[in-house]
Amino acid sequence: MRKRLEFKDSSSDKFWEIEVLGSSHTVRFGRMGTDGQEKVKEFKDEATALKDAEKLVASKLRKGYVEVEAGEVRLPVVEEQVPVTLEYMPMPEEKVGLFTPEQLKNLNEFRAAYWRRKMDGLMRETVYDGHYRMEPTESLSSLADQFEEFASWELADMQKVVERNANGQVSAIRYSINGQEVLALVRHVENGYIHGRIIPFFIELPWEAYRFGKKGRMVLGTRRLLIRYARFCAEHLEQIEGAELKHSKDAKIRSVAEGSIPLVVESLMAETGYEYAMTETAKTVLLRVRVRKRRFVEISLPHRSFLQRVGDVLPTLERVERLLNEYEIPFLLGNKEGCPDWGKVEVEFEDWSVVERTHLRQELFRGMSDHELQKAVKLYQMAINTLAQVLPASLEGTGYQHSVDLNLRHHRWMEGYRAEVDVYPASLHVAMPQRKVLHLLFDYENFSDYLPHIVPTIELVKVAMEEAKLGFKLLSTKSYEHRSLGWERD
Repeated sequence: MRKRLEFKDSSSDKFWEIEVLGSSHTVRFGRMGTDGQEKVKEFKDEATALKDAEKLVASKLRKGYVEVEAGEVRLPVVEEQVPVTLEYMPMPEEKVGLFTPEQLKNLNEFRAAYWRRKMDGLMRETVYDGHYRMEPTESLSSLADQFEEFASWELADMQKVVERNANGQVSAIRYSINGQEVLALVRHVENGYIHGRIIPFFIELPWEAYRFGKKGRMVLGTRRLLIRYARFCAEHLEQIEGAELKHSKDAKIRSVAEGSIPLVVESLMAETGYEYAMTETAKTVLLRVRVRKRRFVEISLPHRSFLQRVGDVLPTLERVERLLNEYEIPFLLGNKEGCPDWGKVEVEFEDWSVVERTHLRQELFRGMSDHELQKAVKLYQMAINTLAQVLPASLEGTGYQHSVDLNLRHHRWMEGYRAEVDVYPASLHVAMPQRKVLHLLFDYENFSDYLPHIVPTIELVKVAMEEAKLGFKLLSTKSYEHRSLGWERD
């Protein structure tokens, strides 16, 4: 069936054509004198395609279109190319026996995931090469020339079968080894769009197939894939059984370890002399080790990799000990929670007269005369004003993101107070690797001694983080949020 309809009035002059070919129909439409646009739609059988076409024709006639003698639907003419034998190092002949139904079909979850992971890497190296994936298109001729070129390639280690649609265009190229299909390049129509897909043997669902790479590099990328594919498959067919056995063994070990994690940690820490505390969540073990009177290290050990990583705990603690013997400025290493936004300087009080009028005088300056109070407040004002300027300035040009906290509550002695901020009311927060934040701590009386050491201390911590076997935090035993450890009272 082929029909052509036209619509003409004072403002429009357009055509609409439809042709049924097998179980699909092709619609062309546009302004008279142009090639117009094309859409292809697939159906379950020819009768359904014909019925849908008749409905579309009837709809157009109701809108004022007039049927004329059907013009020939101009399909793209694609010439079959001369076969070309690709030159490359093929898979050795003795590897052919690896390709059996048992190895390639009905894959379990581990094997399907294994092949997907390895194929992702091969696709990045060949087809994609850092370029975007191709989007589907409505053009009937889309990818026709490229697929003709693919079909012309002869491969020494894979046999191919070329499938063509009713228009004579390549719709699929299927590659096999030892009688087993291992790869298909498919050009098919779905919802009126032309799709190009790369389908390895382990892909079952159409939407999980790989797209081709950028159109300008499509031929080169596909050639790179095809000349490596057989050797790639043979290599991993030889390795996958061992990988699966190791995976199964590791899973059993993890299962046993998860039931005895406290014993493993106890054995690890028994001879170290450290105080420690351990907290288990559904997925993670938090190990907290006291390395100084007011400092403890926090290390997170996920259950799934606990056995592989637990042996790195002591080397990590050793690296932290070296850091604590090198630093020049008191610091904590944690996260950004509670810090001002990067680039901000936050001051707790701007109106210092509030100290004299409220409970803050009793809380912070108990026993001071008015003269002593004024002197102390003046000292704090000067310190805060100075730090608000010099702390950000110290990191200009370094590239470090940072912010500053300047608080009023300040005491000279650590003992008897629950939070370290009571003694170090000024904090310079610096963004570090691993999404951590370094908190450099200053008081209002001796801060000038520390200013030259800001950048060197940051660099010391950064190097320690890079060299440590495990990621770590360095936190305060005086922190209110960690009071359950019981170390803040020591």
